Amino acid sequence: MGDFIECRYANACPEAVMIGFFHNKNISYWHTELRRAFNEDSASSAPRLGIKSHPTPVEILPGLTGELESNHIRTDKSSMRLLHIFLDCSSA
Repeated sequence: MGDFIECRYANACPEAVMIGFFHNKNISYWHTELRRAFNEDSASSAPRLGIKSHPTPVEILPGLTGELESNHIRTDKSSMRLLHIFLDCSSA
């Protein structure tokens, strides 16, 4: 996320997508981990994620489950919507 927030990736785009491939645990576990990272950053004396809104459910692509979106302020002060997609790769 840091590269998006610090304008190294997609700096001219108001939206970006992060795809998380997981092969262990389940989507609930990874949602919890993402929310934990957001909560820790929000509580930090030096936050790095520019959080405007924490992850909330959203439908990005029909047929996928567990998609989330969050909103951030980049280091250049522009706003960015970050979409989070989780793909279960546990069964081949």
